[in-house]
Amino acid sequence: MSKIIIYESELNLIAQHAAHYPDVETGGDLFGLWTYTGNPVIQYVLGAGPDAQRYETAFYQDRAFLETYGAAINTQHALQHLGEWHSHHHLNLRHPSGGDIQTVRNALHTYHLKRFVLCICNLEELVRVDGFVFPSQASAAHPYHGCAWVVLPGASPLRRVIDKALHLRGPKRSDDILWHVEPQTTLEASSATKPTLTAEAWLTTPPGKACFQALYKVIRQTCDDVRLFQQADQDIVLLGRVGDQYLELTFPPDFPAVPYRVAFALEIDSQGRLIQPAPLMPAEAEEQALLEALDDIVQQYYPAPDPQESQP
Repeated sequence: MSKIIIYESELNLIAQHAAHYPDVETGGDLFGLWTYTGNPVIQYVLGAGPDAQRYETAFYQDRAFLETYGAAINTQHALQHLGEWHSHHHLNLRHPSGGDIQTVRNALHTYHLKRFVLCICNLEELVRVDGFVFPSQASAAHPYHGCAWVVLPGASPLRRVIDKALHLRGPKRSDDILWHVEPQTTLEASSATKPTLTAEAWLTTPPGKACFQALYKVIRQTCDDVRLFQQADQDIVLLGRVGDQYLELTFPPDFPAVPYRVAFALEIDSQGRLIQPAPLMPAEAEEQALLEALDDIVQQYYPAPDPQESQP
């Protein structure tokens, strides 16, 4: 799973701007650098320009403001324009809208970018911020993937330097935590944990390896936020987000004698576990087709016994 690395000061600035406009969208731009692993490091958040346009379901940045100050930030501090942020205020839409997706696609094509960051705010008890990366080579069906957050303590070392040099004034700095992000992770954490297996485990057998590789390939092609980990009880979990839900496949140690389990949830916690999971069948045709495809793979390698064969 990709990470967005950001300073507390910059998250607080986003939250302050978003909370100041509770009934319309507002936004701005993100500046920083990319790590060698392709994760964005946000070092400076720019707010809306004086001629920005704010509507209930749309935000349009002041282009002249962005071009002027974006060029100065790049020239004086070598920071790249990583992407944009905007609020969905009380719309309760935590993922990119169709308009957001088209806007980012246009930016990727127009400016020949390899990737683009989009952060979306929703006004809850705190300002919730969700982050997404759009790779230029992503498919039309899955144009982006969600990110975990690495929040660096304190203020960005470039915040006051750039503000002073460019004579920019934002909201008065607050030491209160005004934002909420999840899942949070660390710089050292890996997005996948290699399971520890016994010699007789099903995943060590040729059909087990082939089955799991086929399942993982389909999940990677159709889901975002894909994760693989092993629980304390030795269950192997494959997790991914499809649409607005998280899908979790759990394989017990004695699979296939004990069948695998499927669960859904709208949210996950900081450890990647489902919050209030439910074994519900999804209503969307795309999600239903995915479940059927996964079950077909399992049946290919571990066909269900014929009930007639078990009769005396």
